[in-house]
Amino acid sequence: MINEHVRRQTLGFVRACVFLIWLVKIIPDPFFFLAELPFSIFKPSGVLRLVPTGVWQWLLDANILSAFKVFLVLTLILAMIGVKPYRLIAVIAAILLTVHQGLVRSFTFVNHQELGLLFCVYALAVFPAADGFSWPKRKQPVSSPQTYAGALLTMTLLVVLPYCAIGAYRLVHAAPAIFFDDSLPFWLGSLSGLDADGWSLGLWVLRHPMLVLILKVGFLIITFLELLAPLCLILPRFLKLWLAVIIPFHFLSWFLLNIFFWENLLLIALLMTNVDNWFTCLWEMIRNKVQRKNIPHKL
Repeated sequence: MINEHVRRQTLGFVRACVFLIWLVKIIPDPFFFLAELPFSIFKPSGVLRLVPTGVWQWLLDANILSAFKVFLVLTLILAMIGVKPYRLIAVIAAILLTVHQGLVRSFTFVNHQELGLLFCVYALAVFPAADGFSWPKRKQPVSSPQTYAGALLTMTLLVVLPYCAIGAYRLVHAAPAIFFDDSLPFWLGSLSGLDADGWSLGLWVLRHPMLVLILKVGFLIITFLELLAPLCLILPRFLKLWLAVIIPFHFLSWFLLNIFFWENLLLIALLMTNVDNWFTCLWEMIRNKVQRKNIPHKL
C-alpha cells in the first residue's frame, strides 16, 4: 500500500501544497464578474439547491463577491500556514471553496476538474494536518504515524474516485458506441476550435486516419484504467502502470483537446509517488545546507 509510513512534517507539506494550489486558482480569478451574468441562467446543483434563491441573489453582487474572495484568500493563506485554530480554519475554507465552486459551476456546467482538489481540503480539515510544517511550530503531537498515513491514503482515494466514476459512467451510458463511432473525432474537431493554448493538434490528427484509430484504442484503455483506479492504493505494480498511462493522457488531452487538469497532475505527484521519501530527502538536504552556512569558517 502506498504511503504506509508518513511523518507529520510530510502531511503538513501536502497540506501547504493543496492550499497553495487553491490560492493559485483563486487569486487571478475575476470572481466578481459573475454578478454581471443574468440570474436566469443560474442553475445550482446538488446540495446547493437547498440554499434559498434569495441567498444566491444577495451573494451575486459585485461588492459581496469581491469581499467573499478576499475572505476566502485570507482563509486559504491561514490554512496553508497551519495557524491555530487550524481545524476551524480548514472547515471554513472547505465550505467557502464549495460555495465558490458552486457559484462558478452553476453558471456553466458541473465539471470534475477541481473535484479531487476540493475533496482533499475536506480530508485535511478532518485529520491533524497542521501538526507539522506549520507556523508557529507545534509541540510533539499526540497523533500516531498511522493517522498521518491514513490522511494521505484518504486523500489518494478521494483523488482516484472521480477517475473511477467517470470511467464507469462512460461504460454504462456511452459504450460501446463511443469507442467505435465518430465521437472522438468530433471532439477533436469541435474542441480544437477553442484552442486557448494554440496547439491545433486535434485538427492535424483528423487528417491521419491511423492516428485516429490509435487514439480510439487508447481511449478504451484509458477508460478501463480510470475504472480500476482505486487499485492503485493496494497494487504497486498496477500503480506504476496507471501512472505511466494516465500522466501522458493528461498531456495528450491538453495538446489534442485543449483540456488540461494540471491540478490532478500535482495531486498525483503529491499523493501517489511516495511523498514521504522524497520530501524527507529534500528536507534533510535543506537542513544540512542551512547548518553548513551557520558553521563559522576557520581562518
